[in-house]
Order: sequence, then C-alpha cells, then structure tokens
Amino acid sequence: MNEHLEKFFNYCDNSGLQNLHGYSNYIKRPDRIKSRSEAREYDKKAVCEIEDLKQKIALLQIYREELYNRFQEINSANYHKRITLKREWRYTKNNQYKVFYYLLIENVPDRADVENIQLRYDVYEGKQRHEAIRKFELLCRQNPQAEIVKDIDKKHWEK
Repeated sequence: MNEHLEKFFNYCDNSGLQNLHGYSNYIKRPDRIKSRSEAREYDKKAVCEIEDLKQKIALLQIYREELYNRFQEINSANYHKRITLKREWRYTKNNQYKVFYYLLIENVPDRADVENIQLRYDVYEGKQRHEAIRKFELLCRQNPQAEIVKDIDKKHWEK
C-alpha cells in the first residue's frame, strides 16, 4: 500500500474504516460577518480548508489506484466449487430447539484474503431432511469436480 494511505489508515480500528471528513473549521455566512478582521479570519480558515481538501483529493486518487489493484488481485483468484450439507440445532421463536439442514453451494478461492462467493443457500427443517439429502446427492452427481462436505451426523451431545 502507498505510504500516504498507510499513514491515513494507521489510526483506524480493526474494521479498516476511517473518517474522511474530519472538518475542524466552521465557516460563517458572509452576510453575518461584521468586521474586516473577522472577514480575514474566515478567509484564512477557508484557505486552510481548501488546502486540506486538496490533500484529501490527492489521497483519494491514490486510494482509487490501490482499489483497482486490489480488484485485479481478487479477480485473478482461482476458484473451486464446494457443496455443503450441514445439520444444526437452532433455537426457534417458539422457545424450542429444532433441527435444520443447510445446503450451501459456493465458489471457494485459493487465497485466504478473498471471501467465498455464495451461489445457493437452502434451509430445510428436520422433517424435510430426505429432500435436502436427495438434492445434495443430485448436486454432487451434477458437479463431480466439486469439493463435498457432508456434516449431518448427530453430535455426541445429542445421543
């Protein structure tokens, strides 16, 4: 990353977000200014603000270049398909636990710093498990090159 951007993002939190418009000067309506000294004071503030904004514009142009480079890195990542069927207990609105089956199809990149692309996400209640398993097996047959993850066994604490 560019050194100016590195300095700018140096004090941000873990989210990576940084406040861009931390204006420190207030300006006053010109028709409310009552003296020449006050007019000079606000003119100096305006000049300082213009300089600050020019620096921010230059920083944002560098930022856009870095964004373009990152986009190219993400775009050039290789992906493989993963089909997952997972069984989980979830707490429902009726104050009870129910079994749900989650069928997920996603493209998984070969890089850890790029997130998965979710292609499909289906949720089945426990009573619909046969339909979920049938759809999972059909998808596995249709995509023989895909990585398969099947986690539908009861957990040790459920038995």
